[in-house]
Amino acid sequence: MSTALLQLSGLGIRFGGLVAVDQVDLSVAPSTITCIIGPNGAGKSTLFNLITGIYRPTSGKVVLEGEEITGLPAHKIATRGSRGPSSPRGSSRISRCSTMSLSACTAAPAPAF
Repeated sequence: MSTALLQLSGLGIRFGGLVAVDQVDLSVAPSTITCIIGPNGAGKSTLFNLITGIYRPTSGKVVLEGEEITGLPAHKIATRGSRGPSSPRGSSRISRCSTMSLSACTAAPAPAF
């Protein structure tokens, strides 16, 4: 049995009285593709911001390749994986494929999540 590439346990964040992400549990196995889907305002981008260190969670933890990364600064998490833009609007000067390639090149050799 292999260790999960990414493990979220009870992950959540509140903005004042608003609960944006509430008690998310997720396990992503290595060499798999996992999609997070939902309507606008469901918390998908907020979840990714929690995982990548843009936001600090108010509850729960994030474990990447067996190491807890909860609360680490975004620049330290970025060296362990990659995150591309979530908006299809990019620079009109380069293609989407080039944008994703640039995103992958900014990270140290590590699995993307």
